[in-house]
Amino acid sequence: HAAGDFVLRTLVEVAREGVRREECLARYGGDEFVVVMPETELGGARIVAERLRGRVEQHGFEWQGQRLPVTVSVGVASLGPDVIAPEDLIAAADARLLDAKVLGRNRSLG
Repeated sequence: HAAGDFVLRTLVEVAREGVRREECLARYGGDEFVVVMPETELGGARIVAERLRGRVEQHGFEWQGQRLPVTVSVGVASLGPDVIAPEDLIAAADARLLDAKVLGRNRSLG
């Protein structure tokens, strides 16, 4: 558990580097996080997601002298005609996240 907590704390530090002040990075549950990016269109969110994924992959997570291979899968969604309510937005992002995991993890989709 201690190593997992270390990874989650460090992941937040790494992710914060790519999140602007007006955006919100929050833990959604377990090992899932959400970044709310008002005034960012889907294309921009995809770029941010891919940068985040790359930053995590390249970061040297080291716990008690041992390197831990850490990667993330990211689902990206945007408000639109079919996605209006907050729960619809979360569901759309979660569906993309599951797709990313099925396709082999360590990727961003949206």
